[in-house]
Amino acid sequence: MHITLSAEDESGIWSWMIEIYEPNSTDHLFYQMSGSGEPPTELTWDGRSNINGEIVQSASDYACSFSATDTVGNVSTIQGIIQVDILVIREGDRLRVQVPSIVFGANSGSFDGLASDVVENNMYILARIAAVLNKFATYKVQVEGHTNPVGRTEKEKKAEQETDQLLSTQRAQTVVNYLADLGVNKSRLTASGIGGARTIVPFEDRDNWWKNRRVEFILVK
Repeated sequence: MHITLSAEDESGIWSWMIEIYEPNSTDHLFYQMSGSGEPPTELTWDGRSNINGEIVQSASDYACSFSATDTVGNVSTIQGIIQVDILVIREGDRLRVQVPSIVFGANSGSFDGLASDVVENNMYILARIAAVLNKFATYKVQVEGHTNPVGRTEKEKKAEQETDQLLSTQRAQTVVNYLADLGVNKSRLTASGIGGARTIVPFEDRDNWWKNRRVEFILVK
């Protein structure tokens, strides 16, 4: 993606810095770049963190901060948002879309009970996903629901996985139904619940648990 930068000052620009933060955070840094003199008019970014190596999450908003310091030490800072669209990642002969920003009700397989603006955002994301899936009309789509495990003991983990597998299956089926309503051929879609069996961040990383609560779309010919 391309980020346009601009900074001007009569005394000249001494240095500049751009910081991009994890979604839903303004203190957990995801990406940082800085330089001396005037900033480039356009910064090309591959969407990957230079903090932990992760790639940006689909359909998520990343807060960013751009600051410039002039030659006499004055600092000017502006805040912004980088909106990430749906990312399709190729993995061998299949494609994958990973979306942690679809919100479900607490311990619910549906959108029931959510605020209207949250449901509206869910539908916006699903409409974008439907458009992407229809561009790859020759692919079958496995819709996977994933949850975040919080059990500590083996007994707790086993009991939780049984519950979460059912919950994640219900969530995947909810997504399938909405995608069909949005024009995706339902014969292409199947739903499965993975529960918390395939996390992407460890138990200790509480700040990023939200990444484990996700829906994935696996496209296979």
